[in-house]
Amino acid sequence: MKNIVDSKRLWVLLGAAALLFVVLLWRLIDLQLIKGSRYLEASEGNRIKVIEMEPVRGKIFDRQGNLLVDNRPSFSVFVIPYEIRRRPECAAYLISLLGIDQASLDSKIASKRSQPFQPLRIARDVSFATIAALEEHMSELPGVLIRIEAERYCPLSIAPHVLGYIGELSREDRKRFPGVKAGDIVGKTGLELQYDQILRGEKGVSFIEVDALGRELDEVYPDKATPTVPGTDIYLTLDLHLMEFADSLLGDRPGSVVAMDPWTGEVYVLLSKPRYDPEIFSTVMSQEMWRQLQDDPDTPLLHRAIQSGYPPGSSLKMAILTAALESGAIDRNYAVSCPGSFRLGQRTFRCWKSEGHGTVSVLKSLEESCDVFYYKTGLNAGLDAIESTLKMYRFGRPTGIDLDGEAAGLVPGRAYYDRRYGPRGWTKGLIPNISIGQGEVLVTPIQMARFCSIISTRGECYQPHLFGGFKPARWQSFRPDANPPKAGMLPSFQHSTIEFRPETWSIVQEGMHRVLHGDHGTARWLNPKVPMAGKTGTAQNPHGKDHAWFVAYAPFDDPKIAVSVLVEHGEHGSSAAAPIAVKLIYEYLKMQPSTEYLASQIDEPTIQPVVTE
Repeated sequence: MKNIVDSKRLWVLLGAAALLFVVLLWRLIDLQLIKGSRYLEASEGNRIKVIEMEPVRGKIFDRQGNLLVDNRPSFSVFVIPYEIRRRPECAAYLISLLGIDQASLDSKIASKRSQPFQPLRIARDVSFATIAALEEHMSELPGVLIRIEAERYCPLSIAPHVLGYIGELSREDRKRFPGVKAGDIVGKTGLELQYDQILRGEKGVSFIEVDALGRELDEVYPDKATPTVPGTDIYLTLDLHLMEFADSLLGDRPGSVVAMDPWTGEVYVLLSKPRYDPEIFSTVMSQEMWRQLQDDPDTPLLHRAIQSGYPPGSSLKMAILTAALESGAIDRNYAVSCPGSFRLGQRTFRCWKSEGHGTVSVLKSLEESCDVFYYKTGLNAGLDAIESTLKMYRFGRPTGIDLDGEAAGLVPGRAYYDRRYGPRGWTKGLIPNISIGQGEVLVTPIQMARFCSIISTRGECYQPHLFGGFKPARWQSFRPDANPPKAGMLPSFQHSTIEFRPETWSIVQEGMHRVLHGDHGTARWLNPKVPMAGKTGTAQNPHGKDHAWFVAYAPFDDPKIAVSVLVEHGEHGSSAAAPIAVKLIYEYLKMQPSTEYLASQIDEPTIQPVVTE
């Protein structure tokens, strides 16, 4: 009996041993084969750091090769999320030293939950004093890394709205930048955003062995490492000298100056004032500073040249005249009498010249900018013809300039008024205001520059653009097919033609020529020595003094530049905006070797302001 019991015990022990062996064998298989790669990765993650190396962002130059945006070194602080989660005292120290927010740090660490051993940037542009303090305690801060990265900066602050700024990818940016990781630096506004894919370059990867305290020892796996691909430098159509010259002419007044080549769409000047200091975006901006910028009553963040809609005033009268001529409502021999006002129903519409202009012909209507002429002419043409012509001149939609956030402006028509007032809630009494560029019609300065360009070329409409290629203009003019091939990255700019009768173009151009060279032109006092064409405008402003407009192109017989100038609260286009445009045109023509024969004529005009429209 005893032998039987002993035998059973032996089998139980053998069974237990066998079961234990099977469990150990299964565990060994699980560790080595099934989950081996996972544990190896975790082990390597503790020993090997995968370092993503940021590429140097491409520089931005003007058309002559002048540097507009560059890079400079700055300190950034990174952490290994796995280490920081294990050591809350380390996180608390970093929060205190770097002045970062606990919630912000937690959010960034959470975003790397699937990559716990991947370095995560938590602070950029850290001061040298802070880095020194951090270095003193590095032995107590495993998982904390200091890196030198390239920081964006603008040597000149002439065009912050155009150039834009960069920042870390946000949730709102993810749709715009597919494949870009949280924390990566991308373009936020302006050309930095528009050409981010060209400027950003491609990251590189290296593998660094570290000790138990997180100190870097040596690079490993060199065969798996990949180098960074620097971003590509780009050249713009902007001319730095002309930008600075226009800036000096506008001075401290709010407004905008735009100058472009009417035959290519290349934008030479795109100026908006007031502006902000681009340096505030090259570092980490506090919430308080951001609120101050947004709440500033001068709205320095607003890019007035492309984002702000204004009534065009009399500078739109060429389009109204075109509508009347093309619709057959008037012809070259048409004339009206201007006693200083015009009565329609119970309402009186006054001319800017209270004593009136007398008999006003088609050409005189532009030369002296008679409002009464356009009240009557607009009514003769009708709302439909006006709306159609304004849209043919490409008003009411963005120009397509290669910048984000461009406004469309507004061209009112029947559909608009039906929505606003109801089908029976409005009358033709709205037309006189539209006919002098008032009422609901809104335009941007870039639209007005293109409008002037279209007139100067008799209907050739080129898309305004800032991208000039990968070489400065003095080496290579912009031709998309001549640039280095970059699939899907090169922009294409559109060209179309507006078909009006040759006589219509001739009348409009001659009327604009008389504005500056006629005996009674509203800008005749400038007495330009170069033949040019232009149009003054004064736009009523319900919030203060009237805005001043002037559009012009030159030379008259061989257009090389078209300009639009808006001076907010300038009151009179003739005295506030016109001198800026004329001087800028002079400066441009002086720079052109093909106009050397005009050198003796391109002298500063005798500025004796007169108060006209």
